Amino acid sequence: MAITLVVSALLTGTPAAAAGGSADRRAQANCEVTPAPGRGTITIRDGASTSDTPWGYLQPGQFLPSLCYGASGGSYNACGGASSSWVEVFPPNSLFSRYVARRCVTLYNWA
Repeated sequence: MAITLVVSALLTGTPAAAAGGSADRRAQANCEVTPAPGRGTITIRDGASTSDTPWGYLQPGQFLPSLCYGASGGSYNACGGASSSWVEVFPPNSLFSRYVARRCVTLYNWA
């Protein structure tokens, strides 16, 4: 399945190989995310906070590789409630990992 993302031309963010001391966090992505039912377009951000720059958008029916657990970050009030849980995602057209609000997506485990 081809993934088409609406993205900006920004080249900032967290290098996928930098966080957690891992040589390749992208290789650890054994889940995927898609917008939760009824949620529409989800903003993909450079970091785990609403103050981080929007990088692109995840449309309903699109999937992105992700880690299987939430990342703690800035608080937000969206998708039915407040939270500070984010999911690290790995867009195929980016050298950097990005983040989506955990409450706004459905997480699927590949394992």
